[in-house]
Amino acid sequence: MSQQRHFGPNRGVSTYHTFEEMRLNSNLFQSIREHGFNHPTDIQKGAIMSITSGKDVIVQAASGTGKTSALAISILQRINTDMPQTQALVLSPTHGLAMQMREMIAGLGHYKNVQVQLCVEGINMGNNSHMSEQVPHVISGTPGQVYNMLRQGTLRAEVIEMLVLDGADYIFDHGFIDRFQDLYNYLPSPLQLVFMSNYLTDDILGIAETTMKNPVRILEDPGEDDYSNA
Repeated sequence: MSQQRHFGPNRGVSTYHTFEEMRLNSNLFQSIREHGFNHPTDIQKGAIMSITSGKDVIVQAASGTGKTSALAISILQRINTDMPQTQALVLSPTHGLAMQMREMIAGLGHYKNVQVQLCVEGINMGNNSHMSEQVPHVISGTPGQVYNMLRQGTLRAEVIEMLVLDGADYIFDHGFIDRFQDLYNYLPSPLQLVFMSNYLTDDILGIAETTMKNPVRILEDPGEDDYSNA
């Protein structure tokens, strides 16, 4: 297993203490309120607008700090749902976490009419009860299955502009480094990369060094690994 690392301090982070300050899309803002998110968490104060700016971002924070909802809000703010093409990929280490991310994006994106594809083993583009017949704006899946879609041409990559790793420490510690590199090579440039992690490891820092451009770093004290809802 790759050694856990701590690096800092935070760099290039502007903080926003209310969702109003973020000037989010009005439909997205309505969903945020209806989901009961009255105030951003500490991690959301820096992460949401850093990601929506289009910069590469690394976030280290414990489970339960609002990372998943921060990703969902950021992705929904970034994508153009009037354009029927896939614009963002979210990779999670397990089926359960990919499903959780899919449900969060779909729920918060209700008023934006976002289409989200779940891509895990046993579910494919031609047989997915979780989406309509429209091309998905966002795909949430596991690394191997998303890579297979790209390799087979089932997923068109021409306008993908975001690649997000939720649980980057787990993904890289469980043998997906080569798969990530293969997948990354299929995607167009420029490409925004976002790594969310409980811990920063040698693998994460090494890959970030070769793929990211001056990433924003948002670091909080890490907690225990928690991928129990796999």
